Amino acid sequence: MKQSTTAQAHILVSTLLEASQTSDISEKLTEGLQALRAEVDVVAISKAFGASTVIRKLRLSRKPVVKQVELHQKDGYVYWKEHSIGSVAVLYKTPIPGELQARLAVESTTERFLEYLRKVHHIAVLEESDRHIRLFIPGEGKRDFQQLWRSFIEEVAFSVYGNNRYQLPGLLQTFVLMMNSVTLADRGFSTLDIPIVTQEQADVMAALYYAVFKNTYTRQKERRKKIERNVQELSNSELSENDRSKTEKEIARDEEMQAKEADKYAKNFQKFVISMFQEQKLLWQELRQHEAELNDESLTAKEKKAVQKKRDKVSGKVIFTEVFVQNRLLTVEQADKNPFAFIHSDEGLNPQLFSRIQKISESFTKTATDQISAVKGDIFAKCVLEMYRLLDTSEYATLPPLLTEQPMLGEVRSAGDDSKEFCYGCGCAISKAEPSWKAARFMFERPYQRRQSSANEGQPMMCSSCAALSFISPLKVSDKSIILRLDSQIQPDGTSEASEQKLKDYIRMLASKEVHLCAGRYIVLTADSVSKNGKDVHASKKLGQLQYSLAKIAATFPLDVLQSFNFSLFIQSSEPIRLSSRDLIFIKGVMEGYYQPVILPKQEINTPLGEAIRYVQQDLPYLAEYTLLSRAPAIPNSYELERVREIYWQTFKQNIGNMTGDNMEGRAKLYQDVAAMTGILYPFAKTLDRATKATEPKEKEKEQKDIDREVSKLIEQVTDATSFCYYATLGVDKTVQAFFYKERNNHFIYQQAKDLLSKLGIEGRETVDEAKNATRLQLYADDISKVYAHFASEGEYESEREWKELTYQLKLSLYTRFPKLVRKIKTTGDK
Repeated sequence: MKQSTTAQAHILVSTLLEASQTSDISEKLTEGLQALRAEVDVVAISKAFGASTVIRKLRLSRKPVVKQVELHQKDGYVYWKEHSIGSVAVLYKTPIPGELQARLAVESTTERFLEYLRKVHHIAVLEESDRHIRLFIPGEGKRDFQQLWRSFIEEVAFSVYGNNRYQLPGLLQTFVLMMNSVTLADRGFSTLDIPIVTQEQADVMAALYYAVFKNTYTRQKERRKKIERNVQELSNSELSENDRSKTEKEIARDEEMQAKEADKYAKNFQKFVISMFQEQKLLWQELRQHEAELNDESLTAKEKKAVQKKRDKVSGKVIFTEVFVQNRLLTVEQADKNPFAFIHSDEGLNPQLFSRIQKISESFTKTATDQISAVKGDIFAKCVLEMYRLLDTSEYATLPPLLTEQPMLGEVRSAGDDSKEFCYGCGCAISKAEPSWKAARFMFERPYQRRQSSANEGQPMMCSSCAALSFISPLKVSDKSIILRLDSQIQPDGTSEASEQKLKDYIRMLASKEVHLCAGRYIVLTADSVSKNGKDVHASKKLGQLQYSLAKIAATFPLDVLQSFNFSLFIQSSEPIRLSSRDLIFIKGVMEGYYQPVILPKQEINTPLGEAIRYVQQDLPYLAEYTLLSRAPAIPNSYELERVREIYWQTFKQNIGNMTGDNMEGRAKLYQDVAAMTGILYPFAKTLDRATKATEPKEKEKEQKDIDREVSKLIEQVTDATSFCYYATLGVDKTVQAFFYKERNNHFIYQQAKDLLSKLGIEGRETVDEAKNATRLQLYADDISKVYAHFASEGEYESEREWKELTYQLKLSLYTRFPKLVRKIKTTGDK
């Protein structure tokens, strides 16, 4: 079995990395890679492996002696000439959850695992489908993929810092960064009931609760300082009676709040934390008693069995170790049962214990800690208790691998979707011995589900794998963030390795430069909002979620990225929305050309932008331009607009075969025809738009208004060629002609006009004005009549409705060439 060129390059890079110790075979493999450089981007493939040494060898090596790479596969092994260099394995994907947020988590984690295999263990992906993945494993020995999965979980996915050498992110770059940038619930959460997979994950969660504690303590400390400042201010004899009364009231209010909070936290600390430690102490005493009874040789087998059962029941309730409980109870007594004094005292007594979480806690910002509703006394106490449980835990959940060597077969289960016997996310069976977890906002976009076989709404059950992977994933669906998937466009030769690497590098750069999150080929953009009357108003609510997403993407990504990659948008829906590259390109162009950001300078949401984007989605770009032109704060950037118009047309023309929609060819032709007609008519309108001759300001202003009125009247006559020519030649005795000079701000319509003239058999009109050193088209009034007659005879514009549509778009296009003629619409707020 012969491998494709791309697969051969992956195999050679993988083998070269594994065989780096052997210089002889290394040199031959490098020559083989050099032989493939004409057909595939081997440098980009090497970058995907993080193989800087391979790239260096490629650059230093001489021209290849090998003309053709001789790789072939037989009986599951891959041979380089007659030498076996590795084997091929097929891994099968586990069922993917149907719920959007959980599905994104599984897909992104799978991609991260494959990146881990490629960079750390040099295992290459040769082929991937929705159900399986075919891998090349270099070397002679086989790999234990279950062990590799466990290593990935412990060293990367559920570790604090990940693998910095290979740029594999850990919890600081996924969970912590997500908490710092995305608010999942305005009212806040209680403590999170999630599977704990590794000690480092436990430390991160404990650090979160420790940060919540510090935030609460700081709030009380700052209030105490404020009270002391106000008391000091009262000692000022020059303070007026009015200010004195106001300060006294403020002191009384703060003292009351301080005492209320202190009492609230102390009572709940006693109720939840101290009582739990005391209960655990009693459980350990009972457990020791049962163990002593089991050592009593006088007990019969039946009595021992009964004691064993009691011991197991008590053991199942034990959360903390015995020594841990004893130490905490001693500290409680010393701190007089004050939660803040208790933790500060415990920090001093156990510095090694707290050193695990103190540095991590500094990574959480106020946005993260505010998501835990610690202002409530019971939740604050639960945070303290959960922090200690995580610091003392030694039991961790085991996650089954997402890729298995045997395909997962369907299982028979009870009907309905309201059963606790299977996972609501992936559908896998959950045995009674396995723990299950209620869906929470960290796992599902909508944790409360109205199941079809249930009469009530509730939180469905999830398996440990779906719960844990959804928890660490930064891809959380909300109206305050935008989730995108970027895919490289397939190149003409069927490969996209360079684009794939460029994609990953760009996503990583963007996520580090801006406050955005990334996971594999997914990226989460933070949403814009403005403050109105003390409340945040999100732009997506005003523009529309899809329209805002298009604007945010266009504003965030550079033009070459919008051209090179396919964008898929994930909003509260199970299926991704494929975004049109041409729409994104045009939206970016008009936003920059007409100076139209999402948030206007006066902290107002740009609602007209949403209207213009809707026109772009309907393939009405001229109407979109006119809409924004009427609200542009300054003279538009005509150079940028013309450049984007040309790119928009080229993208439209290139991708027309891959587009879905009614009459896409007709829409593309309409845009081209309007551009061509604009190029024919624009020079005549420009001829009327002459400079004023008056010198006095008032007379000059009056003359300019008359000129603008003449041009506007001319544009209004585009529905009829005779009327347009009449107004264009009014007052002129000789045959009217107009010169159309090719410039940076009109090169697109210039080329379209030139092509149209050639199509009509009108040649020899392009000349060079030597005085101005510029290329120009010489046009006559008769040309307008010929152009109109041509389009009137074409099938696309035979009906009256189609002709009106053509001339209406033409009118809008001409107005965008004369911005001063468009009446500016003044808006107040969002009205």
